[in-house]
Amino acid sequence: MINFEKYINNIKIKNNTKDVPVFSCLIKDKKIVFHSNNNSYKRKKITGHAEINVINKAIRKMNNANLSDLTLFTTLEPCLMCYGAIKQAKISNVVYLTENIKMSFRNDVNIDEIKMNITKLEDSKLELKYQNLISDFFKHKRK
Repeated sequence: MINFEKYINNIKIKNNTKDVPVFSCLIKDKKIVFHSNNNSYKRKKITGHAEINVINKAIRKMNNANLSDLTLFTTLEPCLMCYGAIKQAKISNVVYLTENIKMSFRNDVNIDEIKMNITKLEDSKLELKYQNLISDFFKHKRK
């Protein structure tokens, strides 16, 4: 299994911006081949979500927009915008650590229409660590 904890620790260290601390990566053969973080505020781009950043990075480096042989892992369940990018890149396997309570699309879109395998990573210790990280981020942001 991939050690996602080191990447979560890394985003905690870099968390000196207004960007929500989200880590996303693309996996092939149980190895991380591309990774990225949120940078919407830093880059002043609404599309600067970690999922879209890692997809764009992979497309540029692979010179191919078909990423169907990769699995996307992300610390926070993707929003509807990111699911659109995931679908466009033909990624059919998505694994997320924590549900996105505020920006989840599940109340508005039938998940069956998206046709991708979406799995929640069952790691309660790591999920709690990430939930605390993101909670602390928003507490600090709202001071």
